[in-house]
Amino acid sequence: MQLGELLGRISAQRLQDLALSLVQIPSPTGDSVQVTEHYADYLRRIGLEVELRYDVADRFPKSPSLAARLRGGPGPTLQLDGHLDTIPAEHAAPYCRDGIIHGRGATDMKSGLTAMAEAARVLMESGARLKGNLLLTAHGLHEAPTGRGEGLSALVAHGIHGDMAIVTEGRIRELEVVGLGQSTFEIVIRREGEVVHELQAPPGAPHPILVGHELVGRLLERNAELARVDIPLTGPESIFIGIFEGGDFYNRLPTTCRIMGTRRYAPEKSHRDIQREFEELVDEMARKHHVTISLDLRKTREGYRMAEDNLARCVLQAAARDILGQPLVEVGQRSVGDVSILTREAGIPAGYLGVGHGAHSSNEHVSVDELVLLTRMLLAAICHYPGLAEAGN
Repeated sequence: MQLGELLGRISAQRLQDLALSLVQIPSPTGDSVQVTEHYADYLRRIGLEVELRYDVADRFPKSPSLAARLRGGPGPTLQLDGHLDTIPAEHAAPYCRDGIIHGRGATDMKSGLTAMAEAARVLMESGARLKGNLLLTAHGLHEAPTGRGEGLSALVAHGIHGDMAIVTEGRIRELEVVGLGQSTFEIVIRREGEVVHELQAPPGAPHPILVGHELVGRLLERNAELARVDIPLTGPESIFIGIFEGGDFYNRLPTTCRIMGTRRYAPEKSHRDIQREFEELVDEMARKHHVTISLDLRKTREGYRMAEDNLARCVLQAAARDILGQPLVEVGQRSVGDVSILTREAGIPAGYLGVGHGAHSSNEHVSVDELVLLTRMLLAAICHYPGLAEAGN
């Protein structure tokens, strides 16, 4: 069995049907049971060993994960991974027209899950034997702020991961070799006492909004410092403020002020480093203004960097040469995803490869041709790692 024979077995109609069926099942983060069961049933029907797991049911009872296996020889395991949840935003009803599938999750990232299943189905139906094994994992709890990777992290914690992984989202002709980490922050400034008329406020009473204004100024100063240090392919670290709330009436002195935003940081840093940075600023401001300031800083994902000889980088570039006739363009990523979990928590080489357009937009869409191309790329990658038993690597 050679790669060309496998590529000829890909079914565009099958890809279209599965992708549309997945997109037609709503799966906002925190409530992905139905789509997970649907995907699990499909994988069972094509002959994979499927395990449905509720590792984080104590906190997220409607967010199961699954692991599906195609067993081959005694060699290494390639993991194909994707998330089944979508952002909880309205979208026009799913439909397919002129070979393009529209709907929430069409790009992010039920397209990738569809190509994963088709690659496995081609291998099963062809009777191709692998030198190692193929592991398909799917999970919810990807999209922040409801989810922060808990589904995938739980799989990793239970030892369910490959020796290398491909996360099937991203761009088909690009390889994201470095990504920033991200944490979100919520800062609440509180003064003692009650909300009062401005004329009845005690002399010298701290004004939470003005304290918040000064704190935002400090954050913007820090952001300007970060902007002066460029990180190749991703651009600099950053601080972004998206919410500033305080007060309920024009002449009342409030007791609180709330600030929320994001902190994106270099792959060489960790969430712990950012925690220390914010704690120092918050403690200083609290002492200066005699207020209480609470900090809720939460990790979304850490960053990552692929070395030149990273196995996933090499395999994906080899697959691109097989299918596209040229290497993937190597780029950076400012948004965050699940490669960092596989890299940092599982300790395995991992990379992104996906298709589609308009993630998180009001018009997510993917073409069937793109689904075919992604499946071709995944099969080429599988032929390189773990490899076909009757062919050389």
